[in-house]
Amino acid sequence: MNIREKLVYRIKDVRSYPKQNGAVLVSVIISMISVLLIIAIGNGLANNIASQLKPMSSNKLSFLYTSNTKQSISDKDFSYLNNIPEVQSFNVSSDEKMSNVDTLLKQEQHLATIGKITDFSTFKIIKGNKNALDTDNSVFINQSALWIRPSVLNSLINSSIFINGKMFIIKGLYTTNLLDGGNLPDILISATHFKNLGLHISNNMLNVNFDLKSEHSIKKLEDTIIDQYDELHSGDGGLVVLDDTVLSDSMHGLVSKITTLVVIVASISLIVSGFSISSSMYANIAIRSNEIGLRRTLGATRKNIRNQFIIEGLILLVAGVFIGDIISQVAVLIMKVLGIDTYISVEEMLMVGFIPIIIGFISSISPATIAANKNITDILKSEYN
Repeated sequence: MNIREKLVYRIKDVRSYPKQNGAVLVSVIISMISVLLIIAIGNGLANNIASQLKPMSSNKLSFLYTSNTKQSISDKDFSYLNNIPEVQSFNVSSDEKMSNVDTLLKQEQHLATIGKITDFSTFKIIKGNKNALDTDNSVFINQSALWIRPSVLNSLINSSIFINGKMFIIKGLYTTNLLDGGNLPDILISATHFKNLGLHISNNMLNVNFDLKSEHSIKKLEDTIIDQYDELHSGDGGLVVLDDTVLSDSMHGLVSKITTLVVIVASISLIVSGFSISSSMYANIAIRSNEIGLRRTLGATRKNIRNQFIIEGLILLVAGVFIGDIISQVAVLIMKVLGIDTYISVEEMLMVGFIPIIIGFISSISPATIAANKNITDILKSEYN
């Protein structure tokens, strides 16, 4: 009997016991589908985050100016950029909407951040009314300001605060929300008051649009700009490259790690489905004792019996993995049609399928060996007494 004929007989044996083997097959299929879909959705989420964080243009560099002084940067500070052939254009802007100001509150000096209410639209009023900021000398205090003790917040209402030597009245409290990421000023004032105080937003962002020549690299261009600034403006401050791709890769890696953790937890079901082969085979041995005894009587060796049960277990596992893979791929295609970003590679499918097959193979050895070692005399006595 060749391998093909043996395999056909083993498949027939598996189909002869649909209840026990069917439960194992279904458990493997469900486990495969659940784990593969988790991986597919995780991959899609990671790719989506990467695309969202991808720089708006591949020919744009951003630098952040850092300094211990309050000075700002201006276009003239970077006139040397005009002499770099790769640089097409550049502009200086700010990544903040607030100004650092010395304040006096209840006889205590503080360095606070001041912002115009017109620059911030997403915050929650705890006490007071926004319209109060349009009245003379009225301000709002951020309840999350580091220099304010929570226990004294309520007592601040209608008290005075001095900003750059000018007195204002605290008319309300506000807080941030997730949309602002917590980046709200300590004090909100009207645009008119902001201007009258002589406050301004410091420029600290340099954006450079470039056309990269073949002999250059982005890293080389970054170093050229930073080196020239350090040479021409030594002591003024430093430039730090804001590499969007680093953030993208970092977030992609974070999501991948989270997905891996979830997959590891979900893979427990794969391990359980692999071990279910063992319990199924024990049940099969109990109800197939007469078959085992008959085969042994007709000349089958213990090795033949052991291999029979191991092969049957592997057939169930391989079939479950194969069907689970197909259903998962169909589900991924359906989600893509529905606009859900999902992706799963062949390598990931093979890796996931490898787990229950190996676990199932190992767990099937013990019951198969027990079946092979059954005493023919004992089997026949129990069957015919």
